[in-house]
Amino acid sequence: SSVFHIVNFRARDAELKSEFQSVALELFSISRNFNLVKSFSHIMNSIPGLDMIDAAGDGHQPPNISDNSFPIPVNIGNMRTEGDFKYTTIYRLKAPITLCKGNDLQYKREITLVVYNETQDPDDELADILHELQIISELDHNNVLKFYETIAGNTLLDVAFVFEPHGGLMSEIISQKIEKLYEPSVIKNIMRELFTALGYLHKNRIIHRDIQPENIMFASTGVLKIWNFRSARRFGQKPRKVKVNEFRYQSVELLMQSEKYDESVDIWSANCIFTQLWLKKHFCPEHGREKVLEGIFKLLGFPKKDIWDEFFTFPGVNDLMVFNRILRYNIIDAYFKMYCDRVVSPNAMDLIHRCFRYNPKTRPKAEYCLLHPYFIEEPRELSKTLF
Repeated sequence: SSVFHIVNFRARDAELKSEFQSVALELFSISRNFNLVKSFSHIMNSIPGLDMIDAAGDGHQPPNISDNSFPIPVNIGNMRTEGDFKYTTIYRLKAPITLCKGNDLQYKREITLVVYNETQDPDDELADILHELQIISELDHNNVLKFYETIAGNTLLDVAFVFEPHGGLMSEIISQKIEKLYEPSVIKNIMRELFTALGYLHKNRIIHRDIQPENIMFASTGVLKIWNFRSARRFGQKPRKVKVNEFRYQSVELLMQSEKYDESVDIWSANCIFTQLWLKKHFCPEHGREKVLEGIFKLLGFPKKDIWDEFFTFPGVNDLMVFNRILRYNIIDAYFKMYCDRVVSPNAMDLIHRCFRYNPKTRPKAEYCLLHPYFIEEPRELSKTLF
C-alpha cells in the first residue's frame, strides 16, 4: 500500500510532497508495522465548554488546540462524530506539548493523545519525533505509559502519539494539593514503582534524563507510569541537544552541561521527587539553572575534590567558586527537621542521602534502591487512587 493511502496528505507542491514521503517512510520503517499509523483529515473547530486543565500550575489556560496545525477530529457531548477520536480534556504543560484524554471510537478504548507543538525548528522536531518513536515502540512495562500507535496528519510535523489512558499527572495532583499523595505508605509505593520503572529502562540501556512530576502519570488504579521520552538517550549514544523546561530535577552534572553522564542522573531526579513528597515542596524554589545550582549547594554544600574531583573540570566551575565559602556542608537532616511536618524514618533519610551523592559513580543503582531497608520497614507501601 502506498504511504499516501495511509497518510492523508495535502501537498502544497511537489518538493514538499517528496520530502514528506521520505520522512514518512523513515518514520513508518521503525514502527512495528503499518497498522501503527492511522490517518484522519477533519480539522477541529472551536469547542465551547472544553474542559481545560492548567497542569503547569502557573495560572495560564492552555491554548485552544484548534489554533495548532495538527488536525484533530472531535466529538464532545452531543456534537457530531468526526473521525476516529473523541476528546474530553486537554492539558497545557510547561513543555511544548498538548496532552489529551479521550476515546478511540474505532477500537472503543480510552486513550492518551500526545501532540508536540514546537515547530520553530522543523529539522530538529522531525529528529525528535523519530528518536522518541524508536524508543517508545520498544518499551513494554507496567510502570511505563504503553504506546499504541502513531497518527500522521497533513504536514511534515503533524505527528502525534497514542498511548494507553491515564488518570492524571503527578504535577496536576501536586497543584491540586491532594493530601493522599503525601501519605507515607503512598510515598513508598510511588518510589518503589518509580525505581522499578527506572530499573527497567536502565536494564534496557535507556536514560530518561527528564524525570519530574510533569513526566509521571498515574492510572485510574493508582499505578505510576513514566512517559515523555523526548529527552531520553541510549547508553553510549552521542549526547543530543534538548530543550530543558525544568532544571530543578536535574543532577549537578547535567546542570553543568556535562556530556559525560550515565543513568545515575535519573536516580538524582527520582530523589528530588522523593524529598518533595516528604516536604510537600521542592527544596529549591527557584527555576533557573544557576539558581538551582545555588539551592543545591546551600543544601548539600559545595562539592569537595576528594569526593568528586571531576566536578572541577566542568566549564564555568570557576564562576561557582563563590559558593565554596559556604561553611555548612550537607544540612539535609536539619532541613527536614525544620520543614517536614512528619517524622521521616532514619532509613528513608539514608536513602535520600545516598541518592543525593555528588559523585555519580557512588549513587545507588535503581535495583539497589529497591533493596534498601526503607522498602522493608513499616509502613508497607499502599497504592491508592489519587483522583
